[in-house]
Amino acid sequence: MDRKNKGKILLIGTCWYELTGLLNLLLVQGHDVYRVPLGYSCVREGWDLIIVALSAEPVAGWGRHLSRIRELRAEMFGEMLVLVPERLEMLKVLRNICPVYSGCLPLPDLERTVRMALNRNAVRTGKFRLTSGQRLALKRLSGRGRERPLNLKQSERGLYWHYARLAENVGVRDFRMLLMTGLDREVNKMED
Repeated sequence: MDRKNKGKILLIGTCWYELTGLLNLLLVQGHDVYRVPLGYSCVREGWDLIIVALSAEPVAGWGRHLSRIRELRAEMFGEMLVLVPERLEMLKVLRNICPVYSGCLPLPDLERTVRMALNRNAVRTGKFRLTSGQRLALKRLSGRGRERPLNLKQSERGLYWHYARLAENVGVRDFRMLLMTGLDREVNKMED
């Protein structure tokens, strides 16, 4: 790795082991790395890359981190990427905010991901948007349906299709995973 790729990197996360592993990997590569636990404050400017490392977090309830990730993006200056649990590596709900990668990447792939982000070559995809049917499905869930989301009236059976498309659009494998992660609640907040 040549000198121009070295950067000032901020590591933010909840798991000491994950942060320490990333810190050591990046220090060996010659980067200037700072580690801050999620929720603590630090300097907002001067970072070449901000890595939000949340891949050690349990998948159940993982959606609770979305609002903090959005806040970080709004507050901090510099490129940003998020490391997520392997089961959430296809997460599309953060498209408008920053690239998402599995924290279970092999080390050479993780090094390449960091290098690409520092060179501003991170993979960017389209914006995250919901269809009107997906909004309707979210409204039904937030209104009265979270306890028994699949117990629909005959007139609401079309929501099954929208539930499946909503999960696909968010980037999880199925509707059950959407509910388990709590991403449905966070997406609903984003839509308000």
